[in-house]
Amino acid sequence: MSVSATNVDVTVVGAGVGGLVAARALKRAGLTVQVFEKSRGVGGRAATRRVRMGASETPVDHGAQYFTARDARFREQVEAWLAEGDLRVWSAGFHTLKGRSLIPPEAGHPRYAFASGLSTLGKQLAAELSVRRGARVRQLTPADGGGWRLTFEDGSHHLSPRVLLNLPAPQAREVCGPSLPPDAERALAAVRFAPCLAVIAGYPDHPPPAWRGVHVEDGGPLAWIAHDSSKRPRAPGTILVLHATPAFSTQYLETPDAAAPLMLRAAAPLGAALTQPAWTQVHRWRYARVVTPHPQPYLDGGNGLLFCGDWCGGDRLEAAYLSGLAAAERFLGSR
Repeated sequence: MSVSATNVDVTVVGAGVGGLVAARALKRAGLTVQVFEKSRGVGGRAATRRVRMGASETPVDHGAQYFTARDARFREQVEAWLAEGDLRVWSAGFHTLKGRSLIPPEAGHPRYAFASGLSTLGKQLAAELSVRRGARVRQLTPADGGGWRLTFEDGSHHLSPRVLLNLPAPQAREVCGPSLPPDAERALAAVRFAPCLAVIAGYPDHPPPAWRGVHVEDGGPLAWIAHDSSKRPRAPGTILVLHATPAFSTQYLETPDAAAPLMLRAAAPLGAALTQPAWTQVHRWRYARVVTPHPQPYLDGGNGLLFCGDWCGGDRLEAAYLSGLAAAERFLGSR
């Protein structure tokens, strides 16, 4: 069993957008930062997988579908990404399906997407950071002499004077256990999430639909359908991503494969052919949608422990970005 006691100033657990933004801001301010991430990728629900369509592969966003930028600090970052050429305005509004009626969108604010996939966002934020992947933190406890002791799934340990947990509130609460003060425990317990089942559906020979995305309001299993391949130049075919409602996702969370045919059947008003894709893939997001957020952009657990994420002060990717900035500013202000 190993213990690492490196000279890090801050340890970040969770390489989602909030954690990466905080780590980058702290590093640029001169602090030494180590990021731990349980999965193989970075960016959290800004997730992309590659799928095969015929002889080609193409990226598909199976988590967050796009993001908006209303805050000036985030808009500045978005402008920089736009200048690099891969980020683009995907749409300024989406259709709405009510019953069998497809209602055109009204022009609104830009929705952004990367042509190479939304996971590009996480990769760019992580580019200058030390990120150890495949490192699942099981427990966080106060360390002898101050600071925090992180215990990993493999039994190893890591000591750090300050820790930022960028995890869904229920997971953060589980990791901290009895180490949390009562106020922080109550704040984490008050945050509520809803799950989401996502179905990726491929149609190699189907003509692309005219819409970019559809909000579904018919009381059925679907909440959203994205024409994902419309984000990609020279896409090799039509790919849709279907998201289920919170209620339907909760009902089928443990049997997601059984949910896919029902979700596809619900897309029939947009065209009978959409109910019969050539292939499907299913993914479940247990903490997909923030139902009850924490009212502040970060949560202070005391003794050098902070929490951040899209559940702090909002429920979207932009909220995660701003939460990471706020957490970094809190650490820097307490030096």
